[in-house]
Amino acid sequence: MNAEKTEILRNNADARSQHHAMLVDDFRLVILQAKSITNLKMLRLNSVVEKVGLSRPTIWKRVAEGTFPPPVPVGERAVGWFQHEVDALLQATAISSRKHIPLNLHLFVQRLTDVGVAES
Repeated sequence: MNAEKTEILRNNADARSQHHAMLVDDFRLVILQAKSITNLKMLRLNSVVEKVGLSRPTIWKRVAEGTFPPPVPVGERAVGWFQHEVDALLQATAISSRKHIPLNLHLFVQRLTDVGVAES
């Protein structure tokens, strides 16, 4: 088992015992699916607002808190969000809500936006 899988499992055990949010297999699968996307699409802020139903200030606040994927530069004075990251966050939030599974948004966003090869 690789180090990242071991860390996720250890974090899951700690979270369960402490009743804190965790990354469970459902959330890990969402991350793996998002990282396997090859046709990247960028969303500008207005599209993100419409897609997630949050206000512009709330999105920026959550980006600053590390609970929403950060934007990436698309020009000198423009940023955008990867659609697959926004979609993955929405999917994980829905899983968390409907299955009553706590979700550690900081850890989820960190794993989702880690640059590197998708975990297999």
